[in-house]
This record gives sequence, C-alpha cells and structure tokens, in this order.
Amino acid sequence: MIASILAGVAGAAAAVDAEGDSAADGVRGVQIHVDISPLDCVGVCVGGQLPGTGADVPGAILLVGALLVGIGIALLIARLLVRRRRHGD
Repeated sequence: MIASILAGVAGAAAAVDAEGDSAADGVRGVQIHVDISPLDCVGVCVGGQLPGTGADVPGAILLVGALLVGIGIALLIARLLVRRRRHGD
C-alpha cells in the first residue's frame, strides 16, 4: 500500500515536470508576486509618519499587563525573601 502511494506521488511529480513549469522568461519553479497597496492616512500624515489603522490601544489590556508584571515581581521578591530566611543569609 505504501509503495502504491509513493508510486502515485512520483508519477504526479513526473507529470508536473513533463508538463513544464517554466515561465516565459525562462524562470523555473513557483513564482510569488506581491502587490503592496499603501494605506490611507486616518488623520494627517506629516513627515513620513505611518498611517494609522484606526484602532485605539485598549487601556484595559495595558492595565492587566502591568498588573501581571507587578504580580510577577512581587512573587519573585517573596521567593527571594523566603530563600534567604531558609539559608540564614
């Protein structure tokens, strides 16, 4: 069963090569083309500033992040104090 699957994959690969994967300019293989469309400014774009996306930074997410960092620092300090008490430093 595995041999038949591998034979099918090899046959498919050979079929692609037989059909030819060359472009008109002689380049072979997969080609990727990307169009970059500039965003319009939400407000006034002056002096090379990036255009805004229109999304405001939610204050609640920043507050929760700062709170989690504060809790982490408090736990680290508590752990260091407990370790010093145990070892008598």
